[in-house]
Amino acid sequence: MHRAWLASLGLVGLIACGGGNESVGSDPADPSVNFDIVLPTLDTDYPVTETTTTTTTTTTTTTTTTTDTATTADTGFQDADGDGVGDSNDLCPGFDDAVDTDTDGTPDGCDSCPANTGDDSDGDGSCDSDDLCPGFDDAVDTDTDGAPDGCDACPDDANDDSDGDGSCDSDDLCPGFDDAVDTDTDGTPDDCDTCPVDIADDSDGDGSCDSDDLCPGSDDTVDTDTDGTPDGCDLCPGFDDALDGDGDGIPDGCDP
Repeated sequence: MHRAWLASLGLVGLIACGGGNESVGSDPADPSVNFDIVLPTLDTDYPVTETTTTTTTTTTTTTTTTTDTATTADTGFQDADGDGVGDSNDLCPGFDDAVDTDTDGTPDGCDSCPANTGDDSDGDGSCDSDDLCPGFDDAVDTDTDGAPDGCDACPDDANDDSDGDGSCDSDDLCPGFDDAVDTDTDGTPDDCDTCPVDIADDSDGDGSCDSDDLCPGSDDTVDTDTDGTPDGCDLCPGFDDALDGDGDGIPDGCDP
């Protein structure tokens, strides 16, 4: 080792080792020059420290999993449904916030009535565009005719006004006929009025309408002498009132 060190100093020649001194005989360039060099003992005067460097290489295995989550690593922005609106501000997670057909501010994906700005304005569970009776509850249909009560002219009648006279069946005075036709204005439509031209109908109850009554106030059916004049109006009971020979208005049977 000393020889190598001397060589690194440019000292060449015969080197004799002994003790702590190294003796160099002569310089080859000038053989007449002789000299001694006192060299330090390397192991004692200059302690050699051996340094061992250990390099540890750690291999890290990175597994990349691809999901539907759009992530920008440097900002932390997350948009799970990819609609351009960050998850923290997303109006309708899982759907595109930009799709809002009725422009009511609620994205279609979270809008119960996506085609109606007012959605279900009467709160009956039917969207306005499908509402059978706007402003009323479609579910209330007493007569189960398919028309909600709020829009049913006859909510208690499945057939509503079957004779078309403007009166619901449950209120119809004369089913099957026009309630509005009442000639004698007695409140009974003509087709259900036994005496349609008589406001009092048959006031004496003899079965004859007043306009046809032979003996108003008496029973037309009682005609003992069968002369065609009811007893209550018979001028000559027991005789034929129609026989009046002298034309004096007194039937012959009772004319002296």
